[in-house]
Amino acid sequence: MVAICAAAVVSCSTVPSGRAPSPVVSWPAEPASSAAISWPTEGGDAAVELVAPDGRSRTVAAVVERGFATATLTDLRPASRYRYRVENGPWHEFSTPAVASDSFAFAVLGDLQPFNAETDRTTTMVMRKVAELDPLFALQIGDVTEVGISARSWRRALSIVSLLGARTPMVMTAGNHDYYYGLPSARYFKSIFPAPYEDPSPRRNTWYSVTIGSAHIAVLDTETDGDAFDRQLAWLEEDLAAARAGGAEWLFIAMHRPLLATATGSEDERWSRSLFPLVADHGVTAVFWGHDHLFEHYEYTYGANGFVLTEGDRPALRPAHLFVTGTAGARVDSLYAGFFTHRPFVERRALYPVDGGEPVTREFLQYPWREERVRTEGEGVRYQDRSRYPGAASYFSHPFDSAADERAGRYSDDPAIRYSGDAEFFGYTYGETSIHYLWIRIGPDSCTISAHYADGPPGEHGTVITSPFGTPMRWEIPAARTSAVR
Repeated sequence: MVAICAAAVVSCSTVPSGRAPSPVVSWPAEPASSAAISWPTEGGDAAVELVAPDGRSRTVAAVVERGFATATLTDLRPASRYRYRVENGPWHEFSTPAVASDSFAFAVLGDLQPFNAETDRTTTMVMRKVAELDPLFALQIGDVTEVGISARSWRRALSIVSLLGARTPMVMTAGNHDYYYGLPSARYFKSIFPAPYEDPSPRRNTWYSVTIGSAHIAVLDTETDGDAFDRQLAWLEEDLAAARAGGAEWLFIAMHRPLLATATGSEDERWSRSLFPLVADHGVTAVFWGHDHLFEHYEYTYGANGFVLTEGDRPALRPAHLFVTGTAGARVDSLYAGFFTHRPFVERRALYPVDGGEPVTREFLQYPWREERVRTEGEGVRYQDRSRYPGAASYFSHPFDSAADERAGRYSDDPAIRYSGDAEFFGYTYGETSIHYLWIRIGPDSCTISAHYADGPPGEHGTVITSPFGTPMRWEIPAARTSAVR
């Protein structure tokens, strides 16, 4: 029995033995004035007890669906801290953001998918590390759970997400595992994580956007197809234009499936052809995606290399940072046999010269990563303990075979040592399969993005991921108004 008392509330409650409520905070509407609390429940009357900054309390009834309760909190005060508890559980706190703020930080987290003891430990490790850093919110890039149509799988996932999400609002992206295979449905995802979804369908189409201070995030659903895909792209173009017109300084796009991929065939050319023009036209700061359980970074200026992906595109030549942030605890991709052993294949892309010349078809060879580049020791991989995390080693794939190649900014001409032929075309800089998180710090004049391992002393950032040649994965991006992006 665990007794927890709140100073602002007279009563002292007890959590029943063997039961640990695992609530998660999200934003169903305007972040400065609303919040949603969701948690697994055993049934009956479910409610949130909420204590405002002035000490006044109220009880908000929850809607219970398929074993999960969600209480929607409205009329909250901006830039305020609230206390709450669910079902006589422990007290938690969360903060509402200011209506207009140009200085804050948030984390970006990749795939979770806890399904066994090891992935429970690795996802827990990242959740606790990020919680210690106290971001304003966390953006998660999909595959929250292993089996999206299983209540049991969602309970397991929420018990870990709650380590961060009980006090840090979560901005969630639906991944293929959150729909799952065979019987695809995002019903659990949409009910557990209320958001201003553009489509009211309870089972599908999870795209939406949210504005926090000077940042705007468009969250896409990469499981869509057909008419829904077209509607989502039309919505995205309007959404980015409206956000920029409304004064958003920083535009971000979150999606799950790859926009680009190195050693896998999982990228979908529909997305690259559709998104790259929008990213350039609207001056999008960064695009984040997961699905492949690794870290990678590209810096790509659409059209700057003389080609566009759709005939007639006249790109704005604005650079964007592209991130694969694929594991915040999910198994690193090198554990999948095909990562090192798949057969080389050819990827063909139709390219159109910016100057309007004849189109060309470029063939890019895709090779598996090289096993001799497995790195299981070294600075930054301090959580590596084979007795506790047998699959949590750090594996790296660097596109250059030497420092001279890196300085020249090119691949080796030898295809036997080149992983992904189109990586140079899209500005690939570095990648490795390691458990990590991204940290985005927004300031009045710049945005800093850095990639970190989940190591380091409590309350401090993990080691910055660094290439074998000493290049830290950290970028400072000037504000649009100072770089003439608008």
